[in-house]
Amino acid sequence: MRKATERQLAFAFGATFVVVLIALAVVVPNPTPFQYTVFRVVLALASAGVAVMIPGFLEVQIPGWVKAGGALAVFIVVYFYNPAALITQEPGRDPPSDFEVYSQQRTLDLSAWQFVPDGHAAEKLSPVIWKDTFKLRRLRPSGILFTIRHATTGVPTPDFSSPSHHISNRETTEKPQGGPRPKLRIFDVSADVSGEPVGEWFNLVIDATYWNACNNPHTSWGALPVVHPTQEAVFEIQFPSGKPVKTWERREGSRDTTSSELVTDASIEILDDRKTLRWKIDAPRLNWVYKFAWEW
Repeated sequence: MRKATERQLAFAFGATFVVVLIALAVVVPNPTPFQYTVFRVVLALASAGVAVMIPGFLEVQIPGWVKAGGALAVFIVVYFYNPAALITQEPGRDPPSDFEVYSQQRTLDLSAWQFVPDGHAAEKLSPVIWKDTFKLRRLRPSGILFTIRHATTGVPTPDFSSPSHHISNRETTEKPQGGPRPKLRIFDVSADVSGEPVGEWFNLVIDATYWNACNNPHTSWGALPVVHPTQEAVFEIQFPSGKPVKTWERREGSRDTTSSELVTDASIEILDDRKTLRWKIDAPRLNWVYKFAWEW
């Protein structure tokens, strides 16, 4: 086969699949991680096929890893980088995020909970564990620290840890506008994700142990705030074996207000003889709070 024919076939392949991917972008606006990976590989191959007919030469070099030119260089740029995201920020708009969150799961583990009597509030007696699991990816090299916020009214400082990444935390000194320092102690917990490849999905787990929280022996509540755009969320509460939940309600509302609305859909599972409640939230709203309130 002549070289000219090979170039024409490569260009036809590339142009065809570019058109196909444009159609898929309309049909599948929110692909799963697997679909995204497939689309990304095909788009890189299609771009390389189109590039063979474009005059000029491109060379890409990543020291210690790869050096490529021509169509292969185009493949590497399209697959490993995101040139379309490298745009100037428009005045008055928020800066683009360094991360994309696909899903968020929060588990409130009350299995070791116990009532703490007056006079012992400063002791670490009753652990209440919040486990947050995110599936996310870095969108650009500047995405180094992924930060979430925790707040407590308890006296003992919460313990933070992660089985997946190195984390650090600091207590903020923020104050609400026009008012005194809140009673809540607020902590920013940051995970170092600089070792994760840009554009690749990965799991991040952050555990927070609150001490002597949910100390009302009759009623309590827990919440899942959505502070990153995400496609799905799960909020689960695990109750002590000797203290299953009696009644509960689910509420949702904006983080900017104190009001909330009752949720009555069927997106909840009751497991282990009322020892576990699991709420699956499809397409959760940004800056929204999903809340469980219960009697036990």
